[in-house]
Amino acid sequence: MFKKTLGKILKRKSFLNDAVGSDARERNPFRIAGDNARDLRNWRAAADNYTKYLHQYPDDFDIWVQLGHAEKEAGAFDGAEAAYRQALVLDPNDADLLLNFGSFYRRMGDLETAAEMIRRSFEVDRNRPAGAELERSIFQPYLANAEKHVARTKLRPRAAEVVGPRVRSIGAVDSTHGWTISGWAVDPDAPNEPAEVAFFLDGALIDSCVMHRFRSDIDLLGHGSPLAGFSVDLDLDYGKQKSYTVSARLARSGQELLDSPVIMSAPVEYANWVCRKADTKGDVLELVRRKFASETAGELLSIVMPVYNTPILWLRQALTSVAEQWCENWELICVDDCSPNSDVRDVLDEFSARDSRFRTIRLEVNSGISSATNAGILSAKGNYVAFMDHDDYLEPDAVYRMLQAGQKRPELIYSDEAITGDSIATIQHFVARSAFSYDYYLSHPYFVHFVAVRADVARAVLLDETLKISADVDFVLRVIEKSSNIAHVPSFLYRWRTHKTSTGHARKSEVTAATIGVLKRHLERSGVQANVSPGLGFNNYRIDFHDDRGKTMIVIPTKNRGDLLKACIDSILKTSSTDNVDILVIDHESTDKATCRYLASLNGVATVLPYSGPFNYARMHNYALEHISEDYKYLLFMNNDVEAIDAGWLEHMRGLAGRSDVGVVGATLLYGNLTIQHSGVVMSLGDLVDHAHKFLPFEVDGERNRGYNLSLSSTRDYSAVTGACMMMRRDVFAGIGGFDETFAVGYNDTDLCLRIGSLGLKILNDPYAVLYHHESATRLDTDHMKHPEDAKRLIARWSDMLAAGDPFYNPLLVPRPAEDHSVRKIQDIYAPPRIRAVNPVIKSSSTARPEKFAV
Repeated sequence: MFKKTLGKILKRKSFLNDAVGSDARERNPFRIAGDNARDLRNWRAAADNYTKYLHQYPDDFDIWVQLGHAEKEAGAFDGAEAAYRQALVLDPNDADLLLNFGSFYRRMGDLETAAEMIRRSFEVDRNRPAGAELERSIFQPYLANAEKHVARTKLRPRAAEVVGPRVRSIGAVDSTHGWTISGWAVDPDAPNEPAEVAFFLDGALIDSCVMHRFRSDIDLLGHGSPLAGFSVDLDLDYGKQKSYTVSARLARSGQELLDSPVIMSAPVEYANWVCRKADTKGDVLELVRRKFASETAGELLSIVMPVYNTPILWLRQALTSVAEQWCENWELICVDDCSPNSDVRDVLDEFSARDSRFRTIRLEVNSGISSATNAGILSAKGNYVAFMDHDDYLEPDAVYRMLQAGQKRPELIYSDEAITGDSIATIQHFVARSAFSYDYYLSHPYFVHFVAVRADVARAVLLDETLKISADVDFVLRVIEKSSNIAHVPSFLYRWRTHKTSTGHARKSEVTAATIGVLKRHLERSGVQANVSPGLGFNNYRIDFHDDRGKTMIVIPTKNRGDLLKACIDSILKTSSTDNVDILVIDHESTDKATCRYLASLNGVATVLPYSGPFNYARMHNYALEHISEDYKYLLFMNNDVEAIDAGWLEHMRGLAGRSDVGVVGATLLYGNLTIQHSGVVMSLGDLVDHAHKFLPFEVDGERNRGYNLSLSSTRDYSAVTGACMMMRRDVFAGIGGFDETFAVGYNDTDLCLRIGSLGLKILNDPYAVLYHHESATRLDTDHMKHPEDAKRLIARWSDMLAAGDPFYNPLLVPRPAEDHSVRKIQDIYAPPRIRAVNPVIKSSSTARPEKFAV
């Protein structure tokens, strides 16, 4: 229905548009931004931009409807209602609008108003969708002329049947996805108290919940308590059955909610993955076992599992997941840390008697998880030692994938994982990780499960038994200190059961303090000067590397648009220390009088360097280098449409850029509407390359949006960053010959980063350098922005990397802009391990000069 309405709106031209000039309206920047955000399903941004547009053109019916849709999809139901009503004032007889409005009220539970709106839609043009809605029995009590509607639309007779009165809906199931069922409910017997909903499977109660989410729409309608919403993860095992029919009812009365029962199925993006263990059996399973045995001959994975008073069901699930591995080259060392529960000992004895690969070590006294883990490490016989919690679960190919990655003998291997609730079958979300990024791990220790360490390294390091919290992070950091290579297996091999008693979730302040101490000691051992403090949320840490305050030149190209340039320079002066910082403006033939006057006024603030000739971004910056003396240690390339926001951004970038292992540092850039414009560049995203996290809101509920796996709030590696705001040491830029001038307009920054990265230097994005970027405000001609020749050149030069995929973007994630960092259909994807050097040998910069990459 929404698509139908949207299609009609997009084709429609109102007489009001014609009266004031439809071209001006269609070219309006807020309308364009709203349309773009709508197409990308960024509903909040769409609504905000449509609102700004409507301040200028309050008589635009089409955009009032669009605003209503955007507010509804964003969950702002009161805003949606207001927008639809304003559209209705402008055109009270638009059938599609009335039908949408009716559906809106139906979803909110106001069936009487919904019926009236749908009836009015039907009476405008007797459209079939409205007639079909009127056929629904829920509307019959509100339709005085039901027989007339039946006659007009030739609906089935049951539409005219008399239905018992229902004063209003008691609730509805709004949506289901995978294991999650969401909706709302109000108990008419106790409307001012949060209702309780019960969920049934084949008549048996499987779960219940008291309403716990505030619903402004229910509050607006005056139905009852505004705490009327629910979102519940049900314990549905899709490994046993691919779909379930679930009923949602008021617990007190047993009344069914609207749109219940519902069929719940495994999410399509990973349905086959969830079911593959149950589906792999018989001859197929035997074939898989033989293949895995052949490819891992002579290898052994020792899995260490500390055990203490584990709930028996959870323990059995964990042990069974190991017993049912498709690769049989494993041993499981269960270290019982003196569990007082005799049932735990009995279960361990049961599995040990069944299979000699289950080995049990019993400690005489309760010694803690670190001591228990060390006992298991020292007892291990395998090439690699892996670590598993006593209440978690291994996917059936976990042993095979880890041993396969170990064949190149990296010191450390880690995989992706699925996060579950109390039920191991109920997956809440997937964590698809980047290939190894040292800075990412410091900012957010982003892997804990599934981890395997080469046995000789594990025995040399061991866990620090004096640490009661964050001993795992300390262990990994000390392993990293002894590692040459680290492998990432891009596959969901582990299910991590999170529950209220999980240490990391129950004692957040203690975990934060302990991890800060662990990070500080690691940096001290590494001889690094840095300050460590809490980051932008739990399990996020801010690392401020020493800023040597080296002399810095900010290079800003411009042509006309003195207004943008002034805002850019003023923001730099306001937010940065000007000691040892200078500004060089490359003036590309500005002719605007106001701009020329501003440039002339910059004496003492910035140096203006005239540049003549055709536009060539790369050549302009290389030309600027010729006029920058060698006593400048740092170069900061900055577009004239960039605007700094808060103090300290430049100093933080410079602390990163000053490290000898870092080549380029990029900034986190925002559009004017506070959505992400840039936070790193991903290769093979979209048609060629694109920015990560584009169009995501910078803040959510008043707090910083930390992004997928905390990518937006962590310093981390990317293959490239944008030249709109990038910093590097002068010797790095000069050493590689600067920008490649054959990339005249586009991709010159991407090519520069890839060449610097080829030396073994890191390309980092800084989440603490946040600036506005009014992107391409000085070059609106789309012909200049397409630059197909530059694209062809980038493809030819970096075809191998584009084909292999970006190492810092997981192949299990969607490879489309504005949908990035969401899980794709994973069942048919196999990606080999990605191995990265911890401290690569830095090559001579001359090997990355443009002429070395001629194609």
